[in-house]
Amino acid sequence: MRNWQRVRFLTSVLCFCFIATASAATQTRAQAPSQLALSDIRYEVRPILRKGDLKTIRITLRFMGERDGQTTVFLPNEYAAQTELWRQIGAPKVTGGTFAIPRPNQWVISHKPRARITVSYDLTSAFESEPDMASMMSKPFRPIIRPTWFSLVGSTTFARLNVDDQTPIRFRWRGVPRGWKVASDLDHKSLTSNGLTASTLIGGQDLEVMRLGENGTRIAMRGNFRNFTAAQIQEDFTKLSAAQRALWGDNEQHFFISLAPITDNSGSSFQLGTGLGSDAFGAWAIETTKRAEVTWLFAHEHLHAWLPQQVGGLDMSKSPILSYWFSEGFTNFYTAKTLLRSNLWTPEEWVKHWNEVIGDYQTNPARLMPAVDTVDKFWSDRTIGELPYQRGALIALTIDQRIKHVTNYSKSLDDVMIRMREKARNGTKFAPDLLIETVKEVGGIDISSLINDVAINGKAIGLPHEAWGSCVRFEEALRPAFDVGFDRQRTATGGNIVMGVRLDGPAYRAGLRDGMKILRRTTGQLGDPSVALTYELEMASGKVEILSWLPAGSPINMQTLSLGGDLALGADRDKRTRCLTLLSGA
Repeated sequence: MRNWQRVRFLTSVLCFCFIATASAATQTRAQAPSQLALSDIRYEVRPILRKGDLKTIRITLRFMGERDGQTTVFLPNEYAAQTELWRQIGAPKVTGGTFAIPRPNQWVISHKPRARITVSYDLTSAFESEPDMASMMSKPFRPIIRPTWFSLVGSTTFARLNVDDQTPIRFRWRGVPRGWKVASDLDHKSLTSNGLTASTLIGGQDLEVMRLGENGTRIAMRGNFRNFTAAQIQEDFTKLSAAQRALWGDNEQHFFISLAPITDNSGSSFQLGTGLGSDAFGAWAIETTKRAEVTWLFAHEHLHAWLPQQVGGLDMSKSPILSYWFSEGFTNFYTAKTLLRSNLWTPEEWVKHWNEVIGDYQTNPARLMPAVDTVDKFWSDRTIGELPYQRGALIALTIDQRIKHVTNYSKSLDDVMIRMREKARNGTKFAPDLLIETVKEVGGIDISSLINDVAINGKAIGLPHEAWGSCVRFEEALRPAFDVGFDRQRTATGGNIVMGVRLDGPAYRAGLRDGMKILRRTTGQLGDPSVALTYELEMASGKVEILSWLPAGSPINMQTLSLGGDLALGADRDKRTRCLTLLSGA
């Protein structure tokens, strides 16, 4: 089982919440339309330093007010399960009118009809020190403003006016300190109100901005990442973005990525990301994050430029969590597929990934929970939060295999996605319904019961084994489950203070007790029960001790994949190429 803070849970879950928030805001505005469309809307962002240290970010909003002499400004309120986001926004300074605050997240400005109005406010940091894993887990996507750098997400930064999402706006940086660099997807020339909130902004004294290709793709990265260089990340993203654009048949377009570090010395693995429409995503990762982990994060978030919005989107009249099996599970399926397609993964790594997915799923105690019962605990319970990713990825793999089987390999899930995209351009169905309809058209298969049984009602699903041929072997055998022996989620969020040690588990037998502090993990692979875990721990007395144990739990009936003869090293070149084509779609 991979560390739950990895991409497949936090990064993926949170990355989609922008779409839900933006859609809800759109619905609200549609119910109470502006009397006259506001015009000439301009935003300015200015870093404010005192004695050489960054203290705040000043946001200035200029516009022509409503014809009736009253304009409402809406402050950030909710995003990605975070609430009361307006608490990071100071009192406004208004010229051209007077203001009242009827609600914490609203300012009402009174002015002369169609008057020129200027509103400015200072944004304060949600983090009193350098962000670490625990604080980022409890306050994801809130403003980070530190003495030498900042990282912002539009949905938690910008106050908005009551205008249509497609209303043009203008943006510019002001007063950038000497020696600093700043970057954002808002630097694009064409910008709308919706694009303002679907944005990421980053700046600092050590910011490095890399340009890829000819169409303005940029990666803005700061901090001291120990296991990869900026050039390596640039190389990896160039390959994977080409593979993903080839999958969708798209040419290169301008795209923006921000990457900032998180401090942590426990040896944990943590990456966090948020997909921001079709032109950007923001990412944060522990300084010791491995190159492969960041590559997965980038591959997943970049796919959100297409999924789920370009294939029908999700129904926002109900909790989007109910549809995360599609928006996040299918994105994970294509993340693995395009990493293989781009040659960033070997076939061995692809097989290992799917074995981890099925292993995580088969040992998930919430595996049989109906989707409706997951909504309330989705953000607070690790096992429930992982569930739609696991179910969705296995549903996608199953559908892909079934289509290949019935069409004699002439069609796959790729053909379904491309057709869904074409239909969604003028259609009215949401992606999950469009998926069922399009799979029947492409493969003649009715998957409605599969979706209803697994994604909705929680029926178990296993690895498919219909169309692997001699490329991949499917096996089923009793194997020990991975069992770390303590509650990793509570431990991580509690400052690495060990919590939830089970009396009947391997960690307790090795001497681990609640209250010990994890300093770092020195050996072991999370998810692999055959390799001993070794932790360096601080006792209550202050003494440092080393504990080690084999994280092997009770045996379970485990399904696994392995390389078949045609895909193994040394196999006939033509057969190996055929297998790689079968698995990657290239």
